Amino acid sequence: MSRHFDILERTARERGFASKPGTPKVHADPRGPILPISHRSRVEIEKAVNRLFRRTASVAPRVVVFTAFEPGSGCTWVCAHVGDLLSAVSDASVCLVDGNLRTPALHKELGILRNEGLTDLAGEPDVDIKKVIVKVSGTELCLLTCGSLLTQPSECIIHSDRMRDRIAELRTSFDFVLIDAPAVSVSSDALSLAQLADGLVLVVRAGLTRKSEARRLTEDLTSSGVKLLGAILNDYASPLPEALARWL
Repeated sequence: MSRHFDILERTARERGFASKPGTPKVHADPRGPILPISHRSRVEIEKAVNRLFRRTASVAPRVVVFTAFEPGSGCTWVCAHVGDLLSAVSDASVCLVDGNLRTPALHKELGILRNEGLTDLAGEPDVDIKKVIVKVSGTELCLLTCGSLLTQPSECIIHSDRMRDRIAELRTSFDFVLIDAPAVSVSSDALSLAQLADGLVLVVRAGLTRKSEARRLTEDLTSSGVKLLGAILNDYASPLPEALARWL
């Protein structure tokens, strides 16, 4: 882990996790993850799942936003695989949500057609959330795509009262909700979504993000009241990350 990310680690350690119920029980006969992944990458993803959602010393966050400093950091890949593995090895209900309304990609990662989703829920009060959530074939994992094409700026949708209500509805419907959000360098959507969540996980690309950028984002998180749960260091020269950041 580069010294450039020391400030992130320090902030995460100081702020801790949100106060929500429970550590999910492990399956007696756990399913395998459905998404293809190398053994080395799976080991690292398991570390993220254990440290985020299966902690015994404190209570796990239930709604978590995944974002990156800049596009191309592998955030969508990480979010998809964390959700896939968490669903596979525990009895928890897990829903992945594509919160990247500008350039959605989570449905492609999971091999699912983009259908009605988050934008439709936020735009139409009569849309039934159960009818737009898709179960990933061969798993208990669920997906809420980003939905129909934008007819208004994403900021208007993310900041709406209806979006707040829909995230709250997801919280009551699933044990864990993992939201893939756009990079903070191109949009403030991730920070806005994180204010509706229990915290935020940063995916950072090794050798790219500078200490000054990390410090500035940490200050933004502090001022907005967002909890920084940890950072994942993605080398991106390999399918995932040689190392996960030194979590909490």
